[in-house]
Amino acid sequence: MSGRRLPFFALVACLIYPASVSAQSFDELRRQMREGFAGQVSQLSREYREYRDKVNAEFARCLGRPWESVDRTDPETVAPQMIVPDEPQPVCIDKESAQEWEETVVSDSLVFDMEDAVLPQPQPVVPMMYEERTDQVALFVDFFNSSCSVRFDPSKKTGLADTSEPSVMAMWQNLSHQDYDNVVSDCLAIRDRLSLCDWGYLKLTEAVAKVIYDSPSETDCAVVLQAFLMNQSGYMIRLGRDDDRELHLLFATADDMMGRAYWNYGGVHYYLADDSGATALVMVKASFPGEKSVRLLMDKPQNLDLVSSPERILQAERYEKARTLSSVNENQMAFWSEYPTPYRNLSTKMTWYYYANTPISEPVKKLFYPGLQASIEGKTQLEAVNILLNFVQTAFEYRADSKVWGDERSFYPEETLFYQYSDCEDRAILFSRIIRDLLGLDVLLVYYPNHLATAVCMNDDCQGDKLIYKDRKYTICDPTYMNASAGMTMQDCDNATADIIVL
Repeated sequence: MSGRRLPFFALVACLIYPASVSAQSFDELRRQMREGFAGQVSQLSREYREYRDKVNAEFARCLGRPWESVDRTDPETVAPQMIVPDEPQPVCIDKESAQEWEETVVSDSLVFDMEDAVLPQPQPVVPMMYEERTDQVALFVDFFNSSCSVRFDPSKKTGLADTSEPSVMAMWQNLSHQDYDNVVSDCLAIRDRLSLCDWGYLKLTEAVAKVIYDSPSETDCAVVLQAFLMNQSGYMIRLGRDDDRELHLLFATADDMMGRAYWNYGGVHYYLADDSGATALVMVKASFPGEKSVRLLMDKPQNLDLVSSPERILQAERYEKARTLSSVNENQMAFWSEYPTPYRNLSTKMTWYYYANTPISEPVKKLFYPGLQASIEGKTQLEAVNILLNFVQTAFEYRADSKVWGDERSFYPEETLFYQYSDCEDRAILFSRIIRDLLGLDVLLVYYPNHLATAVCMNDDCQGDKLIYKDRKYTICDPTYMNASAGMTMQDCDNATADIIVL
């Protein structure tokens, strides 16, 4: 057979029937097998539909029961505001000076870690089956300048008589019909295509709901539709109603959001999806099978349509070859400008964990990394770290957030490549990302009072200040200590009292 394999159906036929079987018999056998397979798929689809209808009917009944009051928790009663480093201006040294070898043991009480941050995204309670519908048209949605569309027949649009429990229940029952299945399916397909994080998907479903219910008089309908889309996609959401009888979507998250109030039900924090500032709410307390909270960690790059920013030339002061270009996606910058500031476990220091663990997108890497990679080619690990450290120290212009933004604002790595000014936490976050991407080394963020730096775990033995974490030595590397080499701690910063954030 010259290495060629028989098709599956032909192979089965050869095993069952003698070689003298007629072509007509074989075609009939293949038809029967295909019909049997199609029948199994159809049966499975019916079972999915029946189970989904069952859980939706039960959830709708819960929506029809009286909603209950839930206490609101104001942010200032739970956690301090974002740490605002009142740091000194970056110190610049003319040349390297000898440093004494200082090893500091870090106790567990000073360690901030978040091992459960990276989890699979929520999924529907059963797979959403694609359905060909000639009666549906493509409705276009503008999502951060990324063109998207969902299939829907506007003539099948349902609505609310009012915002009472019976009316919301009736609308949910109507949404549960197959007329809305493709809207859910298309939203999930967009989430995959654009590689959206959970909060991005929340904003996408909001945009879709507002396209279908585009009249100001249909605001409450849009809230219910968005709740339905999120719920059917596997997310833990709740509906609430304020004293003015207006509806609100609340979503659950294990990651708290800086400066925002939440409603605590069953130990879960629910946040408003809108900016209404609603205070007193009654809520639906029913749960849905398999629902999961919204995660605020972006552990993969998003693929919003590309609008490239003007290229920047970035040059290290000490190393001539450490020169490269940067350009980022302006649509992604707009997305991050609206992104909530996350934290965890009542610690605003954990905010930097989210920023530092966000990957750089492939288009940005392709422009930004080649020049840096060339500058460290053939260098020892320590030499490479020092080159990259000096690059981050000197290629960017320093200015405190209070002078630029009027308030504290940390940057995702790509934002530091976009904005003109950066400060200590922005540089520490970017440096930690570069070291992990180009050298594959472990990095800690190191927080002193009013200052953020890093520590890098290297194989090369070098002089300088170190932290010991889990029996491994991490060398202090300060991206704001201008022209300082690895192992040099900025003045007035005490490693013995530093907190570390594990990346």
